[in-house]
Amino acid sequence: MKDSLDGEHEPVVWRCPIPGVSAVLLCENWLVPERAWHLLFWLRYHVDWQQLPVRVFGRRYWQPRLCAFVGRSETLSYQYSGLTLQAQPWPMPIAQLAEQLYADCAISFNACLLNLYRHGEDRMGMHSDNEPELGSAPHIAIVSLGGDRFLKMKHRRSGQSVRISLPHGSLLWMRPPCQRDWQHGIGRQARAKPRISLTFRTIIDEIGDER
Repeated sequence: MKDSLDGEHEPVVWRCPIPGVSAVLLCENWLVPERAWHLLFWLRYHVDWQQLPVRVFGRRYWQPRLCAFVGRSETLSYQYSGLTLQAQPWPMPIAQLAEQLYADCAISFNACLLNLYRHGEDRMGMHSDNEPELGSAPHIAIVSLGGDRFLKMKHRRSGQSVRISLPHGSLLWMRPPCQRDWQHGIGRQARAKPRISLTFRTIIDEIGDER
């Protein structure tokens, strides 16, 4: 597959960043650098970024990052931490990434939650992507653009904790049963450069069909 800048898509080379855990795969150079930089700047200035209030343990506070939610259909919605996000239109650069993900992962993603980490104080708490609209065995694909950040993962039962570096242009694929067994989050990081993450997911309805 050729990307939108007429450069060849690099062959996918997966590795397991957590030894012995095949449910988490990382491709560090999923996007060629030129395309990754082009996407970073396009998304920064063409997406309707918002800082939204969330409710955690009964308390309401502003998310320490900016976010946006897009989908193949504007009827899609996504709920977490007391928020209900209605999908914005699916822009062409994200639609092209979804096509590339289908070619490389054989998963048809129909929605994407974008997060903009402006600096090292922006972060995301530990959580699992296990909302009902994602079904019982969700796949989550995270495309990272910009400054490297560490994704912390912690096993729910054993307490095992690891940090995974997510470089510019990388793809982290969390496959079932990852969301059942692990939590993940982005902590504070000194001198961190701006980063955009695109977390692709598939929204399903009550009977398990894609919306």
